[in-house]
Amino acid sequence: MLQSRASLAADVPELAEGAHGAVLYMEVEDLAPLRRALEGYAGVLRERTTFYGAREIITRDPEGNAVFFAAHDGP
Repeated sequence: MLQSRASLAADVPELAEGAHGAVLYMEVEDLAPLRRALEGYAGVLRERTTFYGAREIITRDPEGNAVFFAAHDGP
């Protein structure tokens, strides 16, 4: 996915703050293990369901890069 910085800022305003070198979008089968692994981690921005049906956990890695973990229901 290619997304402009302006589009990203409109979608996830928290990511407009500060510099980052990359945004990584990873599709996973299940968010539950990630939710447990990230519990208490200060870099988690939020969990949401998008208009296109993806459930996502959004976080920053220790270097400040944005990481989206996404699970899609159905085929």
